[in-house]
This record gives sequence, structure tokens and C-alpha cells, in this order.
Amino acid sequence: MLYRRLSLIVMLVMGGVCFGQEITTTNYYNGDSYTGTRDADRRRSGYGTFIWANGDRYDGEWKRDLPHGQGTLVWADGSRYEGHWEKGQRQGKGTYFSSKGYSITGDWKKGSCTGKGYLSFGTGDTYTGEFRNGLFDGDGVRFFPDGRVYRGQFSEGHISGRGTMTYPDGSQYEGQWEYDRYEGRGTYTDADGLITVALYTGGKPYKTISQKQAKK
Repeated sequence: MLYRRLSLIVMLVMGGVCFGQEITTTNYYNGDSYTGTRDADRRRSGYGTFIWANGDRYDGEWKRDLPHGQGTLVWADGSRYEGHWEKGQRQGKGTYFSSKGYSITGDWKKGSCTGKGYLSFGTGDTYTGEFRNGLFDGDGVRFFPDGRVYRGQFSEGHISGRGTMTYPDGSQYEGQWEYDRYEGRGTYTDADGLITVALYTGGKPYKTISQKQAKK
């Protein structure tokens, strides 16, 4: 018991919490528990650990009963978030590690990645760019595990807008996209250098505008 109290005091000092705050443990009727400091109104405040009955665990800073500041939430399935919190929500800089193998590092707002970020699927598939509500949205670059590289615009998690896809064989499509498929006007250059400007729908050309061989 003494060892546990001393360990918590060290954690409090490292967390920047004022030394001398009383450390208490509260066991709730539903199986949750909290060990840490409280403010004058007995609200969780300062630094502490909250463990939910389902196995989820939060270690970090608190303010008025809510995670606020730096902290780490580990879910029962092994997923975790490390970073900044505000009024109980992920807010600011942070990284989410999924138990499924992918991770997202970047700006968070109201609990989801919104702003600049980096996602790694753990399979060689990565995305660097803008997010909105946890989805690719805005300008970004995505590297696919099969060697394709896309640079351009995204919307609601899909390739949509204007962008360029480069394929492993050197061929390339530059133009308009919608829901991950060629849509509208685009230019396709094949591996042999034949440049075709065409109109596309559903990923397929329906009208060729021009063709020419690239200069070598």
C-alpha cells in the first residue's frame, strides 16, 4: 500500500500537479474506480486514474471531473489514445493506436481527428494530409500497398475532386475524381507514353477528346 502511494506521488510530480494534494481512491457502485487528486469541491481534478468496470482506463490530468490536459485512454480491446484532452474530449495534438493495427497522429477536435494528420494502416498503406471528423477530407497524399500513389483532393474519406494517381508501371491519370473513380475530364498516360484526354464516368472513358504520343 505504501509503495502504491509513493508511486502515485511520483506520478503527480511528473504530471505537474501541485505536490501535497491528497490522493484518494473512490470505488463506485457500478464497478468504476478513481484514484487521484480532487479539488475543494471533491471533483476529480489534478492527476488521477479512472478505471471503468468494462476495463477501459484513463491516466492523466483532470479538471472538474473530466479529462482535461495531457492523458492516455486505453480501451479494453487494447486501442489507446495518447495526447491532449479538453472537457472530456480528445482535443489538440494526439495519437490514436487501434487494436486493428492502424494509427492516426494529428490534430483532434471534439473527439475526432480534424485538421492535419498522418494515418498508417500498418500494411504499407499511409495517408498524409487533411482530416475532417476522422475522415480524409481536403488535400492529401496516399500511398497504397500495391505501389500506387495518389496526390490530390479527398472528400468524406474518398478520392474526390482533382488529383493524380501514379501506378507502379509508370502510367498515370490526372484529372477529376468522384468516390475513388475517374469522373469528368482527365488525362491518362499509359506506360508507353500514349497520352489520352477523355471524359469519364464511373471510372470509364465515354468520349475521347485527343490522343498523342509523349515526346521521348
